[in-house]
Amino acid sequence: MTAALVIALASPPAASEGPSEAGCKFAAIYYESSGSSLKGQRAVLTVLENRMRIRDMTACEVVAEKGQWSWYGKKPMKEMTGKMREWLSRVESSRKVLGNKVEYFHNGSVKPKWARKMELVAQINGHKFYKERT
Repeated sequence: MTAALVIALASPPAASEGPSEAGCKFAAIYYESSGSSLKGQRAVLTVLENRMRIRDMTACEVVAEKGQWSWYGKKPMKEMTGKMREWLSRVESSRKVLGNKVEYFHNGSVKPKWARKMELVAQINGHKFYKERT
């Protein structure tokens, strides 16, 4: 999927400017898991939605959290097109694959120190998903 690159973010968007919530969701899923199956894309969206709910933040605020998304600040956000909205809608309407407490994930090719303190919940398409230990 290709799209016109419109807005490059270096800091969180102000309330009156920047990408839409859908644009932030799209970017998070696209940059983190566009090569994954629908299940893998839905898992990344679930992490984003869980962070939004647990931290009482918007999608754009979650995406802009410092050090949380490897692509943020390096890759441009995209203006939403009809095809992008269709793709996002398909991911959003797919069956949720992770629980409500899963807030973390990483590519399986890396071994971040923080992962040792978490409970591994699932491995999907090369990503590992975690929740905090209870």
